[in-house]
Amino acid sequence: STVPPIVTPTSTPSPLSSSSSIIVTMPRQQPSKHKHVALTAVDSPRAVVVLLGWMGAEMKHVEKYAQLYNERQCSTVCGTADTIHVMVRWKPALTRNVLEVMKHAVKIIRRAESENGSKKVPLIVHAFSNGGAFHLEMLERILLQQRKTQKWIDAASEKAANQLEASDHLFLVNQRMKLGWQVLDSAPAHISTKASIEAVKGATSSNLPLQMLALALLFATIGVIHLASALFGQPNPKDEFWNHMRDSEIGARQVYVYSDTDKMTDMEMLERFIEARRSSPIGTELIVRKFLSSAHVQHMRRYPKEYAATIDQMLKRCHLAK
Repeated sequence: STVPPIVTPTSTPSPLSSSSSIIVTMPRQQPSKHKHVALTAVDSPRAVVVLLGWMGAEMKHVEKYAQLYNERQCSTVCGTADTIHVMVRWKPALTRNVLEVMKHAVKIIRRAESENGSKKVPLIVHAFSNGGAFHLEMLERILLQQRKTQKWIDAASEKAANQLEASDHLFLVNQRMKLGWQVLDSAPAHISTKASIEAVKGATSSNLPLQMLALALLFATIGVIHLASALFGQPNPKDEFWNHMRDSEIGARQVYVYSDTDKMTDMEMLERFIEARRSSPIGTELIVRKFLSSAHVQHMRRYPKEYAATIDQMLKRCHLAK
């Protein structure tokens, strides 16, 4: 199998800038009032990038990644979610969140394309950990369902579809994603009880009472899942998620960023996953970056130059899309 390049520091690791969050400005358009969405538009963007945060992510942290793209002439839409919705993979809430984010991405794309003639703007989805990957999964399921039936998958999606102006916008999302890439940072993480506990602890580390409550809910959720599987033959959510991401027909162009010491994203499982993606019948184009000793969703913090170089490589190939 192909061995991904291992990246080591070229200089002393330095934290990202501690400057305040990006000021959201949308020329001729009001910024989003949705508490989980932040957007920044640039003139004549080379791409529109949707950034989907990890479980427990604060918007100001996701926006630091957005700044990396803004400096490269990309417009960005950042999305986060309530910790509880990610922890239990609550499909209706995740669906609403990702459709709200995509609604803003579509507006930016349409405006940019109307101002730049026939030039099509690629759509990139940058997902962090399973918090971001769960949202990406929901988006892909909607796009696949629409391809098959031209209908929405459930009542929650149908309600959100009205806000998104339904299939016309989704068609644009699907087409522009084909021109862009998916970036998976510390994702997908193979779901296990140990990894789930680590993720909950990380997301609630600043609030001990909340952490205890979240862990109790996690164990209760695991128990219900096992019971439903045993009694009713319900599919195990961890297998449903993993199998979908592995067999995805949407993500033909993907970047994987991970490390050898991540406590939440099992390196060996992810590398097997990547090899499965390489042999996908849809024909995939992958960029793989394996870092040494960087923590979960901390690869850019530990390796800022190398991380930026990976994004540059992806953006360059983005413009080579037919």
